[in-house]
Amino acid sequence: MPTLCGAARTRLPLPCLGLLILAAAACAGGAAGSTASGPPATSTAAPEAATTTVQPSAEPPDWLDLFADYPRYLQHKRRLAIATINNGDAPIEVIRIGLVAEHFDVLAPEEKSATIPVGSRTDLQVDFGAVFDCTVTTALSASVDIELVVPPDATVQHVTVSIDPAPLDVMRGTECRQQAVHDAVSIGFAPDWNVTATVLATEILLERSTGDESVTVEALRGTEIVTLRSVPHDREPVAVVEPGIPRLAIPVELEVIRCDPHAVGQATKPYEVKLWVAVGDREAQFMTIGPDDRLKAALQELIAMCIETGGP
Repeated sequence: MPTLCGAARTRLPLPCLGLLILAAAACAGGAAGSTASGPPATSTAAPEAATTTVQPSAEPPDWLDLFADYPRYLQHKRRLAIATINNGDAPIEVIRIGLVAEHFDVLAPEEKSATIPVGSRTDLQVDFGAVFDCTVTTALSASVDIELVVPPDATVQHVTVSIDPAPLDVMRGTECRQQAVHDAVSIGFAPDWNVTATVLATEILLERSTGDESVTVEALRGTEIVTLRSVPHDREPVAVVEPGIPRLAIPVELEVIRCDPHAVGQATKPYEVKLWVAVGDREAQFMTIGPDDRLKAALQELIAMCIETGGP
């Protein structure tokens, strides 16, 4: 794994990231301190408070607890929650925070303005980069770079807090296994279909991309309003692309199972169906595929028909 600040992929070690933050703070301070030519203006206003200072790379205070959380509501955004707990005796303000983990490409810290009362936890969302290297098998470390405004003198403290990497290990493992599926095979709906009464019959196509391991579709599931079933029905595993086979078509049926206004209006992803796919002997991974515009329009017609006839 690269260890230089200028590596091709963004992998900023902690010292480099700290230097960048300090350099940015120094530049900002220089700009704020510059004055125009001419005599200073006379002011009768009260004197301003002392300029806020930054303490670089201070030791993390023992009253500050951090850990990574990846709740389901953030997963579709690919945002991480950094749970930040203030066990001190005064409120604190977080003004900048970023994840620095060997699991993912390191992104720049994000600006925040979050006040955390005494004894409270605040989940601060941050982006995280792409999986850095799925071939690494050694233990990986993780930390959080955070800048705090701490009373009573409003000093900005820049600290780096080590966190338990276990949640990130799980996230990385899941994404690496999903990447293995994407690398091995492309999955999508066939371009043709036919409709009989309320059922749309088509195929899910699997086309091998790289390698020659077996690819197993263990299960299929539909959405809140459209069911998806293989033909013949309820067969699990649904299909296996054996070594040496470049392409496989799985006959499937799509049928509207709910069309009441509440269900249709509340469905977040009404056309995105689910698959569990395994490459070789790896654990099956949750994957999704969606219809193209033509197939989506055909499904919308089935929903409209369902509404018109009063439901299934």
